[in-house]
Amino acid sequence: MYYPEWDLLNLSIVFVAIAGSIALIAREFSPSTRLNYSKFNATSSEKSSEIYISSFNGMLLIYAPSLIASTLFLIWSFDDYRMLMISAAIFVHYLKRVLEVVVVHRYSGQSKLKDTILISASYFSFTSFIYHLSLNVPQSNSMLALLGAVMFVLGEFTNFYHHLILRDLRKDGSKEYKIPSGGLFDYVWCPHYLGEIVSFVAIVLVTQHILILIVQLGSAGYLATRAYNTKKWYSDKFDEIPSRACLIPYIF
Repeated sequence: MYYPEWDLLNLSIVFVAIAGSIALIAREFSPSTRLNYSKFNATSSEKSSEIYISSFNGMLLIYAPSLIASTLFLIWSFDDYRMLMISAAIFVHYLKRVLEVVVVHRYSGQSKLKDTILISASYFSFTSFIYHLSLNVPQSNSMLALLGAVMFVLGEFTNFYHHLILRDLRKDGSKEYKIPSGGLFDYVWCPHYLGEIVSFVAIVLVTQHILILIVQLGSAGYLATRAYNTKKWYSDKFDEIPSRACLIPYIF
């Protein structure tokens, strides 16, 4: 793992990553401040003083800027195999997310514009941090990088597979929420988040930079909090729900 010099820039990155993650996680503990997308849409009575956009446009706004950035990073990395591997992973991640927005996900609500912009800016910042910091790693462990590549494929597949299960819950055209089942949904409420966290770990193994580990820990913490809230959301919405962990089978 590469440890950089603790200059002003690196300290600033650490501060922004930690402070931003803590702020996002803290917001999730209150329904009034929780980021308003996916299942956690505001009721119509809450929409009078806010600007809302369709969930489809909201999800595109969240992922498209990072896809554009990762495309540029991929182009700039063609003369460096290590950076090409890192940039390709970031590019594949956001390309997959945008394609899922367009052809996989099915929508039933709206998203708060300011929350959507905040999430989009966070993803864009983290993507830029990962690329910039990876450039400074002088030498990497090839075995760790290979393990990271394998874990990345596993994480992205896990995320995609369970998004397909969620999509099929509405294959009849219904906009009502249903309790998902099949795959890891039989064990946890958010296996798609679990897959994303596996991808985060994979990026750390490929980049091998301690600051990227800090950034990804914050992202994982946010998704873990979101998974906890998702379980509670299902519990509040349905009279009875299956006994499942939030994110990690039999653990959490």
